Amino acid sequence: MLLGTRTSVLALVVVIVAVSFAAAGNGTAPVAVATPEAGPVSASSLSLGYLDPADGATINTSTPTITVALAPGPATVVAADLHLDGMNLTSAGTLQGNAFVLPLALSLRNGPHVANYTAFDSLGGLTFVNWTFTVDTIPPLLLVTAPAYPMVPTSLVLVEGTAVLVNYALFPGAAPINVTATVLPSGVKRWAYPVAGPFSIPVPLTEGVNTIFVNATDHVGNFATQIVNVVSDTVKPPLVVLTPANLSVSPTDLVRVSGLSEFGAYLSVNGFSVTVAPNGTWSIVLALPEGLNILQIAAADQVGNLNYTGLAVFVDSDVPQITLTSPTATVSSQSRVVVAGTVRDTKLVALLVNGLPVPVQPAGKPPAPRKPAAFVKQDTKLGRQLAVYRSRPLGWRDAYIILLPGLLGVLAPYSYAVWLYEQSMRQHGPVAAEQWSKPWFWLAWGALAAFILLLILRFLDLRRFAVVHARGIQLRPGVLRTHNLRWEQISGVALSMTQNVFLRSRGHTHLRAVIYPNLGGQIRLDERLHNLPELISRIKASLYPRMLPGMIADFRAGKWLYFGPLAVQAKALSLQQGEISWEQVENLQVKDGYLAVSWTEGQEPVRDKRIPIAKIPNLELLLQIIREGINV
Repeated sequence: MLLGTRTSVLALVVVIVAVSFAAAGNGTAPVAVATPEAGPVSASSLSLGYLDPADGATINTSTPTITVALAPGPATVVAADLHLDGMNLTSAGTLQGNAFVLPLALSLRNGPHVANYTAFDSLGGLTFVNWTFTVDTIPPLLLVTAPAYPMVPTSLVLVEGTAVLVNYALFPGAAPINVTATVLPSGVKRWAYPVAGPFSIPVPLTEGVNTIFVNATDHVGNFATQIVNVVSDTVKPPLVVLTPANLSVSPTDLVRVSGLSEFGAYLSVNGFSVTVAPNGTWSIVLALPEGLNILQIAAADQVGNLNYTGLAVFVDSDVPQITLTSPTATVSSQSRVVVAGTVRDTKLVALLVNGLPVPVQPAGKPPAPRKPAAFVKQDTKLGRQLAVYRSRPLGWRDAYIILLPGLLGVLAPYSYAVWLYEQSMRQHGPVAAEQWSKPWFWLAWGALAAFILLLILRFLDLRRFAVVHARGIQLRPGVLRTHNLRWEQISGVALSMTQNVFLRSRGHTHLRAVIYPNLGGQIRLDERLHNLPELISRIKASLYPRMLPGMIADFRAGKWLYFGPLAVQAKALSLQQGEISWEQVENLQVKDGYLAVSWTEGQEPVRDKRIPIAKIPNLELLLQIIREGINV
């Protein structure tokens, strides 16, 4: 009976296998069989030992190898039958003992799959294995939104973005997602888990170029990668201020600020943008008000690293006015002299005499004005006298320049004429002596006449004077004519200095001044008037406060103001080369006796113009007007 039963079972197996091979060989559709529902092993004489893919598993390959292995037992598997999604694939697999292995050559679709396996053992028993698995080869959707800029000024950056499953409803087993961020060259790895949407991962950076590999991996192993390159630049741009020095005092309101920084950096000085040259240098000229000024300088590179500094500059363009009342003579027989006088300055810091500090008493009763020379005719219309400036008195300089050369010029030809006359008288007689010596006597008489003329002119120079009054000034620049001018009749004043240079050696400095009346020609003054700089300072102190308000009003109204060879307006500067807008002016400063102006025209190089300050009346007012215009 047992053998018969086994023979019947074997016959049934042979029939099934034959039908399966016939169906496979003819290429027809597999025979429809009743497929059990997926579930546990049923009607078995052998238990399940290994199953791949496992029941209910989600895999990330579309060509898996299906393996069904039954546990060893008293019976062995002699035949097997495998259906996948209703398709008989038994012929594509191999039976290895109690295990059936089916490597799939065709790709499975993404989604759920049903497998049915039937095993026939040597004892005539049947083992059924029904299970399901899901194929999911779709990677997560990865979108990295930060860092958005290729360069950052920090050593830490946030890697931000979104990672989601494409179809969570069909593949719930692929959740959750693990996002990692790996930085090279440091090799640091950071991650975020679980992720089902936005994520943010702080990542440390090294100085320089960093490559960040961002991976989003789902639960079954599908992954998406995005690479981000970031340059970390945490170094501040260098910032060095060369001029001016901190806590320095500037004698002019036009202050040049210069220094060094990084080419390409964005640099500003008190809010004014400054371009850094390729060699790293930068400079700007600022018009600063009187008193203490704080300069704020900042430099930022392209990624935002900021470096800043500050310094204080004190502008004091008000030159102290010193008037000496003692000593009055240039030569003294005493071993000690009393130095006394007055000083005027709005912000006087210290007064030094031969390098020693001297206390200054507050202004009290003004000293009595100096009396003019006896030949000065008083002009009561000009008000009371404030100061008198006489011609330079006779001194040793006159002896060296006039007396000694004059005597030498007279005595030398006269002595030679006498000697020649006596020699010729002894040897050739009176006629020859007279003829030969006469030219030298005439030369001596001519030198004597020139010498006497120079003495007369020098004594006439003593008649030069200048008397400063409350409402005007009396001037005698020459020998004869005297000018009585009210302050309203003077339109300007200029002072210049020239220095003789011989073989690179600097000689005496010569001072010259020009006063510009409203009517008539220019009045020229020189060092023959004693203490000429103080005289010009007094004239400016009386003129400028009267002239400046009207000039500023005209300037702001758009009118042209003329200062000798140049003119200024609220929008432009006028030179012989034409009008130049203030936006084109690169630099304007007083240097070495000249007013230097630099400007640009389009793409052309910087052009320069140097104007002698002796030709510019009211130079201080010009600079003040320019500063007022810039501040407006």
